[in-house]
Amino acid sequence: NSATPNLKVSPNNRIWEVQFDREFTRPLDSRYIRFFQEDGTDVHRIDVAISPNVIYPRESSGRTLRILSSYPLSRSNSYYILLDSGVVLSKESVGIESVAVNDPNFWHVNISKMEVAPRFGNVLGGTPIVVTVEEDCLQEDYEIMCSFAGKSTEGVYVDSRRAVCPSPPMRRTGYVPFDFSVSNGTTTIYHGGSRYQALNLEEMSDITVMNNKKEKTVLLKGGDTVNIMWSPEIVPHFDAGSYRVDVTIHIQDLQSGEWMKYEHLVENVSNSGKLDNIKLPAFNNLPSNVSSVIPIALQVAARLDGARLKSKRQTTFPAIYAKWSLTLYIQTDFKVSCEEWFNSEDPSIGNRLLQQLPPCPRTLAQANLVNSGFDKDNMHPLFLEFFHSKSQVCFRQRNVRFGSPGQECCYDNDGNLKFGSPNGGNVDKVAPVNQFLSPDHFVQDIAPFIYCCKISSARPDCQRFYQRRPSDDGSRYNPPQPACVYGDPHLVTLDGYKYTFNGKGEYLLIETDDGS
Repeated sequence: NSATPNLKVSPNNRIWEVQFDREFTRPLDSRYIRFFQEDGTDVHRIDVAISPNVIYPRESSGRTLRILSSYPLSRSNSYYILLDSGVVLSKESVGIESVAVNDPNFWHVNISKMEVAPRFGNVLGGTPIVVTVEEDCLQEDYEIMCSFAGKSTEGVYVDSRRAVCPSPPMRRTGYVPFDFSVSNGTTTIYHGGSRYQALNLEEMSDITVMNNKKEKTVLLKGGDTVNIMWSPEIVPHFDAGSYRVDVTIHIQDLQSGEWMKYEHLVENVSNSGKLDNIKLPAFNNLPSNVSSVIPIALQVAARLDGARLKSKRQTTFPAIYAKWSLTLYIQTDFKVSCEEWFNSEDPSIGNRLLQQLPPCPRTLAQANLVNSGFDKDNMHPLFLEFFHSKSQVCFRQRNVRFGSPGQECCYDNDGNLKFGSPNGGNVDKVAPVNQFLSPDHFVQDIAPFIYCCKISSARPDCQRFYQRRPSDDGSRYNPPQPACVYGDPHLVTLDGYKYTFNGKGEYLLIETDDGS
């Protein structure tokens, strides 16, 4: 007895849901959910009895059936969806079957293009995501929701075809599903799906921080005076001069990895894009077990209120839209000397890590090969200069498991491998894997480098760091051999994989279209 669920969806929509009026279970016999084109052509069907893409609720109180469809919808067609009787069975003892949906006009779907820009954002959240639909289907009093891998944020109406949603904080970098839905309170008007990529701070930073010498830097001290600059446009399609901003310090918990708000630097100031002579706190109220170097990030967040919203439904701005700085390293009063760290490490750790990890390619050309076993580390230029001064680029070992050691190789402007103190690449006791700043990587590798090579004024201290986290000099490196075929027939692929292949017929071994 529900309203007819006619709606618009994007061509790449893959999720469909049906809500029932009681608890239910999966039938034992074949029952189908059927997709038809407007002309009656049966284009796709799913057997709910056996398909893993029809998800029945696990909770005893669940009443929603979820359907994951891989059928590609065409913008040139409209569709309707029919349900066989008994696609669900009531959990009551009599096993009542759900009624069939046989009316082509009941669940009718129009395909409407959806654009998402940008498709990426800061892993800490606050990136404005503008969603544009092809037809006029948005209204000022509609509920607008965006979902990022299940984390929902409420969007804001811009006009009949556009809305803006903020990205939420994510635990890790990488791609996640993105869903956009519009509802009038009882019925879904539009639904679309896409992908969203969470990027780390180094790839998405849009705040510049300068020390009192007017230098861009990533290492500061508690109590330092800084200048902060950002682009005033924080929320697209809203006048940047009409709202004010807060500037907040966030610190990372080095046990959980979570970023937490620590302190407001300034509140409710003009969105001018610049703040001069802002004094950082002393960071004296941190727990006593905190490292003498801590990672922080600055956030500039828009202050918006209902008066500036076009939505008739919202009275306050529903979520945070913000810009973020790079990760900054703050030297606190809790001193840990390089010598203390050096003495706490097993003297054999450096050699053991070197022998455990693959050697570095000796040249940049070798590191760039697809089968080198290394990937380019796209670190921010400030970080490249801070950790590996005068390096052109660094590479990290490919396919490292979370929490495991990893190899780092850096190359100078001539393409030669750099190794040794004070700025060569080095092995990591805990390599960063798909995470913008792994707490263990920071504690085990980054903080000791800062103790020994940046805070300490004694040059031998940096050499101590490289004794425990040494550079590989490339002497063990053997360039990968070309692919080959031998015997009857044995193959070695470009990535060194060996196997025997006894197929009958003609097969393509390798192909290139770029002249290489």
